[in-house]
Amino acid sequence: MKYSGIKIIKPTTDLTGEWVCRVSSFASEATTASRMSCMVSHNNFARSPKEMEITQTSRPTPESINISCWANGVYPEPKLSITYKDNKLEDVMHDSTWNDGAYDVRVSAVVKDENLELPAIFDCEL
Repeated sequence: MKYSGIKIIKPTTDLTGEWVCRVSSFASEATTASRMSCMVSHNNFARSPKEMEITQTSRPTPESINISCWANGVYPEPKLSITYKDNKLEDVMHDSTWNDGAYDVRVSAVVKDENLELPAIFDCEL
């Protein structure tokens, strides 16, 4: 009980995960595990995106468009969605990568022209 804690000098988001503590003596051994989440930014709270954008990236067919939304440098891993007329798009592809202590996330969806009313305005929600 005398030494029941550890001091982490420079915490980073890389330390997030399952931590195991093992204590041994000549008579016995005890082990316990717990999940720890580290959220670090300029204010020691969640990190806002460094960049965020929504674009029409391509026309996979002559009758449809591909809408993409991405955010870079975000922590913790966010939920990103694309909306059209206040409705979240279905069948959205999600991609998330860990990069330098934060997440780069991207969502994209193919939308048929027949389902759009001009002007077609899409929103990206983080």
